[in-house]
Amino acid sequence: MNLAQSLGVAAAALVMAMSASGLAPAQTVSAIAAEARVRLEPSAIRGAVEELAAMLEQRYVFPDVAQQYAEHLRTRAEAGAYDGASDPQQLAAQLEGELNAIHRDAHLRVTLSGGSEPGRRVLRAPPGDEAFGQAQWLADGVAYLRIDMLPGDEASQARMASILDQYANANALILDLRTCRGGTLAVMDVLLSRLYGQPTQLVTMDTRRGADRGLEDFYAGSRTMREVRSAPANIRRWQHWAQPTSPASSLADARVFVLTDQTASACEHLSLALKDTGRATLIGATTRGAGNYGGDEVFANGQLQVFIPIGRTYGRSGRGWEATGIAPDQAVAAREALNQALRDLNVAQTAASAALSETRLPREVVRVDGAASPTRRYGLGTARARTSDPWLDVVEIAPGFAASRSDIRVGDRIVSINGAAVANMSEDNLGRALRASPLVLDVDRNGQRVRVEMSLDG
Repeated sequence: MNLAQSLGVAAAALVMAMSASGLAPAQTVSAIAAEARVRLEPSAIRGAVEELAAMLEQRYVFPDVAQQYAEHLRTRAEAGAYDGASDPQQLAAQLEGELNAIHRDAHLRVTLSGGSEPGRRVLRAPPGDEAFGQAQWLADGVAYLRIDMLPGDEASQARMASILDQYANANALILDLRTCRGGTLAVMDVLLSRLYGQPTQLVTMDTRRGADRGLEDFYAGSRTMREVRSAPANIRRWQHWAQPTSPASSLADARVFVLTDQTASACEHLSLALKDTGRATLIGATTRGAGNYGGDEVFANGQLQVFIPIGRTYGRSGRGWEATGIAPDQAVAAREALNQALRDLNVAQTAASAALSETRLPREVVRVDGAASPTRRYGLGTARARTSDPWLDVVEIAPGFAASRSDIRVGDRIVSINGAAVANMSEDNLGRALRASPLVLDVDRNGQRVRVEMSLDG
């Protein structure tokens, strides 16, 4: 199955990998998946691992890394390293961890088919069922548009055009991408067509040749993609261009500000395009760092799926943003990003802008620890509702992992990890701390302080 087929619509062949994120609560997804999955026999496990090895070998964006992935999986399978992982969720977590220990890729993930997402961070979107569209005037001539997702369907393209035309007379446009998880190029192209007055080269996209013919064919027919014939033999190289409307929109002369935080995937593509061309000022935090695009493939008789990155996007410097993210022009706390944009415009904060600053941030970031290494996995799902909270909420305990054999409980609040206060730890430090062994957690349980100990060695 190619990417276009798996998405079900031709336009969505331009998928920019919706990042490691979702909307369904982790506990609900896990419960549903647990009812459906079937225990795997060693022979089925080895067959599934060979399927995965072959798919990565043939399609992963970097052939040399793809070969490393495949050789590792085959060697480990032959040695019986996966034979005991009869629970599909356990097998998925082990495979994903080992692959990312060889070469880290924010989009490469192995999950239960149907969307269960053990082993990585999950961005919970703020309230609201719209992918984009909260648009309003913040002041005279200052328009605001929130985007949580960039869909690929024609209705969404028409809706974006309608919104932008409604605010075409704005002198300044603030694009709030702080919770934007990803999507496709279709709606992005509508937005870009209003923001540029002349055709403009934005970014370059290298797709592994033959990894997905549907995607390559779609690029060839897109008016915003131009193929570079001088590319290396094993890739097809495309330049993404902004193609203005005719006549050009008045927004092409507006000042543009982009607010960033947990901005991921296609929304990072959009951010870099606007930054690299000098079309927008980025304000907020460094983005997520998910720069390789691709699509899902189902294997293991339909029980598992893998998101395989088949291409990479990069800017004028020749560097992408995989694992590093895109740095803002003005680094401020995400909660202050909108206020900073208004200050740059010499516009006073209003009740409306204050409310947006409070409500348009990620409400929850869930992380099942240890995604970087299969030997550092406790199966402990944690969340931080606000970056200012001095604790981590325990939201999921995956069965079969060390956490499930400890006294930790869903609902506990972790206040310290191996003696270090959560309040003083960055996201990166938290991730590293939760992979230590042994692990000593001080938790608040209904107002009572409890110490929980666990280890990966027993």
